[in-house]
Amino acid sequence: MENEFLKHKIDLQILRGRWPLVFTVAAVLLLGWYWAYAGRALPHGGTFSGMAFGILAFLLMIFLMAYKARKHIYHLNLGPTSSWLTAHVYLAVIAGALVLMHIGFHLSGAFGAVLFALFALTMGSGVAGSLIFKITPISLMKDGREMMTRDILLEKIAKCLHDADHDLQGASERFMQLYRGEIRPFLELRRIPWSYLFKEERSLIRQRRRELEALSPQVSNDEKYHLRLLQNVVVEKERFVMRLVKVELFDFWLWFHLPASFVVFAMVLFHVFMVWYY
Repeated sequence: MENEFLKHKIDLQILRGRWPLVFTVAAVLLLGWYWAYAGRALPHGGTFSGMAFGILAFLLMIFLMAYKARKHIYHLNLGPTSSWLTAHVYLAVIAGALVLMHIGFHLSGAFGAVLFALFALTMGSGVAGSLIFKITPISLMKDGREMMTRDILLEKIAKCLHDADHDLQGASERFMQLYRGEIRPFLELRRIPWSYLFKEERSLIRQRRRELEALSPQVSNDEKYHLRLLQNVVVEKERFVMRLVKVELFDFWLWFHLPASFVVFAMVLFHVFMVWYY
């Protein structure tokens, strides 16, 4: 059920809009150009078409690098960042195809092989990151205008546990035993639960509510309000953990994608300089 939900969400958010059509048209035109070009001569980067493919790929790379700057420019009306992300993904794939056409689908030398391998890894990680972003809207990582960073989320999760312990100071010993044995483990965070990446938040919340409601027969009528309060605290904590897992995943992704992008761009600039200089 959850896998179907994720697939449906990806289909709606990534495959809609004008970009699939733009990508299809561009792919058909480029493939037609390359087919006609390869039919006349051995394709390589030194021909007119080979240079044209390389220049187009370089221009697209400049746009791809501009996406990071766009995320920090809010005062200009440049369109929503989600649209820039979609364009970033589709144009990165087109840039990758242009690079292959530029080299004639043939790697030459160690520098070219390393550059292409890094470019392929960067493009692949970018596509993976876009899927993460589309499945997990950045709005889920905000609380009003406050960005839910890792440290803030850890503080809020710890506060849920602290508040629960504090609110139960007047509870009976029997209820405290139930709390320590059955409920408090839900509020503790010993490690990052990566399995939450494959869960839908609403399903997780419903599951936690059912598990806590199942404890109701063990609680006296006078203390059922404690159980209701704890239910709300556990739900709040699970929402913070769900966000924390996504923030951790984004941080891990950025740790690889951004440095790799800058290294690839620097190597491309060096390649362009060497070609024009010699």
